[in-house]
Amino acid sequence: MSAGEQVLKSKLLPPRLRRHTLVRPRLHQRLLEALDVPLTIVQAGPGYGKTTALVSFLSAAPCRWGWYAVSAEDQHPLPFLLHLIHAVNAAVPGLGERAAALLQSAAGPHRPWTQVVDALTADLHGHAGQELLVVLDDFHHVDENPQIVALVEQFIEHMPHHVHLALATRRRPPLSGLPRWRALADVVELSEKDLAFTPAEVEELFLDQYGIRLTDEQTAALAARTEGWIIALQLAWQGLRKGSSLQDFWEGQPKNLDTLFDYLAHEVLDRQRPFIRRFLLTTCVLERLHPRACDHLTGEGDSERVLAALEESGLFTQAVGDGEFRYHQLFHQFLREQARQDPASWRTHHLAAARYYLAAGSAETAAHHFAEVGEFDQAADAILQAADGMIEAGRVEALGAFLARLPQETYSRFPALLLRCGDVARLTSRFDEALAYYGQAAEKYAVLGDDRGRCLALMGEARVYLDTISPGKADDALVEAQRLAHALTDRERADLMALLAENETNRGRPENAARFASMAAASTGAPVDDLLEVRSLLRTGRLAEAMRILERLARQGLAGASRAHREVPLLISYIAALMGDTRLTRTGAEEGIRLGKEKRSPFVEGVGLMRRAHALQLDPHAPDEAVAAEYQAAIALMDEINVTRGKAEPLAGLALFYGHRAGNWAQAEHYGLESARIARAACDQWFHGYALLSLGSSAAALGRTEAEGYLREAEKEFAATGDPYGLALARVWQALLAHRQRDWAGFAASMESALAAAQEHGYGYLFTRRTLFGPQDPQALVPLLQEARRRGIHPAYATRLLAEIGMTDPEHHPGYTLRLRTLGAFQAWRGRQEITRREWRREKARQLLQLFITHRGRLLQREQILDLLWPDADPETAQRDFRVALNALLSALEPDRPARADSFYIVREGLAYGLNPHSGYWLDADEFERLAAEGLALAERRQEDQARDTLSQAVELYQGEFLAELRYEDWCSEERERLQVLYLRALEWLAQDAARHGGYEQCVRLCERILACDPCWEEAYRLLMHSHFRLGNRAMALRTYEKCVQSLRRELGVGPMASTTRLYERIRRSAAHAPEGGDP
Repeated sequence: MSAGEQVLKSKLLPPRLRRHTLVRPRLHQRLLEALDVPLTIVQAGPGYGKTTALVSFLSAAPCRWGWYAVSAEDQHPLPFLLHLIHAVNAAVPGLGERAAALLQSAAGPHRPWTQVVDALTADLHGHAGQELLVVLDDFHHVDENPQIVALVEQFIEHMPHHVHLALATRRRPPLSGLPRWRALADVVELSEKDLAFTPAEVEELFLDQYGIRLTDEQTAALAARTEGWIIALQLAWQGLRKGSSLQDFWEGQPKNLDTLFDYLAHEVLDRQRPFIRRFLLTTCVLERLHPRACDHLTGEGDSERVLAALEESGLFTQAVGDGEFRYHQLFHQFLREQARQDPASWRTHHLAAARYYLAAGSAETAAHHFAEVGEFDQAADAILQAADGMIEAGRVEALGAFLARLPQETYSRFPALLLRCGDVARLTSRFDEALAYYGQAAEKYAVLGDDRGRCLALMGEARVYLDTISPGKADDALVEAQRLAHALTDRERADLMALLAENETNRGRPENAARFASMAAASTGAPVDDLLEVRSLLRTGRLAEAMRILERLARQGLAGASRAHREVPLLISYIAALMGDTRLTRTGAEEGIRLGKEKRSPFVEGVGLMRRAHALQLDPHAPDEAVAAEYQAAIALMDEINVTRGKAEPLAGLALFYGHRAGNWAQAEHYGLESARIARAACDQWFHGYALLSLGSSAAALGRTEAEGYLREAEKEFAATGDPYGLALARVWQALLAHRQRDWAGFAASMESALAAAQEHGYGYLFTRRTLFGPQDPQALVPLLQEARRRGIHPAYATRLLAEIGMTDPEHHPGYTLRLRTLGAFQAWRGRQEITRREWRREKARQLLQLFITHRGRLLQREQILDLLWPDADPETAQRDFRVALNALLSALEPDRPARADSFYIVREGLAYGLNPHSGYWLDADEFERLAAEGLALAERRQEDQARDTLSQAVELYQGEFLAELRYEDWCSEERERLQVLYLRALEWLAQDAARHGGYEQCVRLCERILACDPCWEEAYRLLMHSHFRLGNRAMALRTYEKCVQSLRRELGVGPMASTTRLYERIRRSAAHAPEGGDP
């Protein structure tokens, strides 16, 4: 038979793509790198789609290609080289004929194989041109033949730059040159990790190819369970086609996986050497494969070598760090099904693993192995050893899941398990359930006469009441626990003293709390617990000191300490709200919400919600409905878990909202009184003071006579609990009332006390920032500081505070912030009160203010003003109308300005007028510009998370064009265009960021906003084209290009940039070759 007759044409043809093959842009991009390097290796186990990935790539590859499907029959240089030459010849007709002739002319076992390869590479050098990719599929069939491996290396070393080789294989090819090629970046390597479907690709596969829309939860579960293994994904699809839900499909195992397991048995397990089969079936009882653990089970000493070989051979084994490995989830399940067929060995291996892990100090892992074979008493003993560590590590759910596996009779022999069930319930906010468990434990210990156990159960009950801030109920449990404390260890006695200290702190008894804290520290020689100290500092008004400790704890990263991990961000958030730091209030709250959801603790999540509501309350631009909704969500969550005490804080927040923002006294009083009632019933005197303060401040803000009474009651509570911060706040409000009523004696007394406390304790922010319980508009306090200075009440400190606000020495201050909205519909507010059209009296008064806003930062001469606003009037008429408009403007901005006093917000120097730059007015355009500039600067520095957050805030502020109602006035057009360009730049970066992170729908929305402002912003068209393409809508991507061409020609008379046209061409070509869902 001639050499030509030995060639099987079927080996030179790639398999046809199945109808449901997904074009995967991510993988396509990786494979494109094959055209930049000599060698590409695609290595993965069976069923990972190596062949499909390469065939899919070749269907749209910008190169010529040759295909050779290697088989086990090719384990000789002759058939191997013959097919390699014909694969090259199929790609470039006529090429390789010299090599084929040389192969045919020689005979015998010692043919000139290397000369054949030289001839082939020489032919390739002589046909330089378009890139050529030669694919050897299933190369693992011949990689144990050293002759063939050497010939492949020779081919790689000598082939020209325009030729590239791709090897698809189940195991790493034994190429001696591989380390050198890696060092020179001459090789691209794709592994199972690259071939595995990502969650986004799983979702796209099921939607675009299978016609099934998965929920986010289904997508995540499917990706995790299959680890992106395409053969398993296809199996799940078949199950769904038959009407099963995903949950039913997985729960139907192993029946539903019979096909897959048969495949694994035939393709994988049966093909392994007996030693490897034994190793797999023995070690499959382990979750993680550590060489020492494997050695203990197998009785051999070479597990490290075996595991490395398994990984290298692609046998569903992955390194996970620290010298450990794991099996692919479904392969692991398959091995276990196989191993269970020998019950005696299954039991022996689990018990051996349990003993190994107990000796190694991994009691939790040992517990699982004991439980797996029904040794529940040993499992209980092991899990009790592990429980403290699991709780400290925040692994409460894992502990709860294991405890649920133990039979009821085990609990009767181990009452400590009930304590741990109580801990799990408490830490996941199931407080009633926790109390029931602790009660059962106490009863069992009482029957056993175990005072120590009873005491620990009572301490568990006390922790429930401490977690829900119910000091009255905690008292009863702690008093009884003290009676049994003689049975405790020193460590446990210290814990009891710490609980007593915390409860005394919650009751507002700082001296008692300090005494118990000292006793706790003395018992162990350890310092006072940081969080206990923070709570004590918070309730005694030492906020800055508390914040320093919390910031230190946050820097330390307390992922392991469950309670601190949850409480630190929430305490930071609350103290930040008291100190007027809106950003920190919000970030701490959001971290708390995240942790609450992550740890499945609705109580923590609810506290996070109320703290986020505080952040909104502090933001004067937050929508009112959002503030109220957030507080109500927190209250609903506390109702859901039946924690009445948890509602006191959001109820006080609602009282503040209705009193200070919504102007509804009836609602403010209702919520404030309910908050006060709950705090009083819980014996929390300290927070009772803040509930009364929410009532008193709301009444004061609304001018209600009830204010004085509520403020006096709040003052008494703060004095009794030793909180100078609360006292200072109460006296600030009393001073504000006295100033309004011109009660100068009362003003002097309250202001003296408030300023003294502020100076002593560093509460100056009460006068310079918006704080949770302070006035909504800090400028309401400027007249108080001016009056204090005039009356000699801490004049130097008052002057310093005024300077911090930026008030140099104004003759008159109106007591509110002028707030101006110019992006979109024009609006102006005096504090919280909007200036109505009726108050403006004349449209020119509004326009005069708008002119001053446009030229803020400088004064305009009267003649300029007249030319801009009254261009057609004669000089006399223009001057008269200007005076009328100016008076109307001053009256609208400052209706209570004393007669003949200068305006605070509008300044005049000779015949020049403008906005007072030192008046502290708020302008949305300035805030937008600040945020946009800051966000773009962060983006330049690659601080993407901060840039994204800052730019999102900026574009949220931009509600429309600058002074949109004056669109045809030339004097504001330049400022309008300047701000719009900044807005478009911010949107463009956010759109690019969304596209980078796969948020294509978000990118589309942002680009549409860009084009609504500027239909010639070309980058927006490019991003739209890319995003529509990635979303599977090629037709829309192509139409976007056509729209771009039309807009540019119509508006500017030009065509699109070359980069835009190149993107269009790539999309058009891809559309011709690929099914929906690909990438250009």
